[in-house]
Amino acid sequence: MFTRHLLDGLRGGARGAGGVIRIFDLYHYVHQHVVAEVGAQRPVFKSELMVFALNLTREAEVDAGTARLARQLRQPTAPGDES
Repeated sequence: MFTRHLLDGLRGGARGAGGVIRIFDLYHYVHQHVVAEVGAQRPVFKSELMVFALNLTREAEVDAGTARLARQLRQPTAPGDES
């Protein structure tokens, strides 16, 4: 029954704004239908997205640090010392 509702949602039942199926729209759709059909089963949304987001943040910080260092290296060390 879970799989049936999941597939129904992916086939268009879970479309959100603009006709796009977003992960939270799909979860809400499946949860709502599964609970309505069998109250004892409750789908759970679990994600490792925070780990992914933290990794992206760290990469962005490293990239920003690298860009800052590159700008410092390109700057002349003394007035009139431009090459």
